[in-house]
Amino acid sequence: MSDVNINRRKYKRHTLSIKLFMTRVDDDSGIGIPIEVLDLSKSGIGFICEQELTNGAIYKANIKIWTGAVIPAWRKTCGWDMSPTA
Repeated sequence: MSDVNINRRKYKRHTLSIKLFMTRVDDDSGIGIPIEVLDLSKSGIGFICEQELTNGAIYKANIKIWTGAVIPAWRKTCGWDMSPTA
C-alpha cells in the first residue's frame, strides 16, 4: 500500500480550496509566496506550492475561512512530501 493514500494527521481534514500568499517571517525579505491550500485540520495545513521553500524557515499565512474568521497559520519547514499529486 502506498504511503500517499494514508492519512497521517491525528485530526479530521476539512477541505478548503483557496489561493493565498505565505510570507517568510524569519528574515527581512517580506516576499509573498503563492500557495494553494487544499485542506486544514486542527494540527496542520495541506497545500501545494510551485516555489521551493527553504528548509528550517518560518512562514506565515492568514487564512480566511467560510465563516469569515481569519486563522493565522505558521509553518516551520522541516521536510516535505515531494510526491506527485494525481
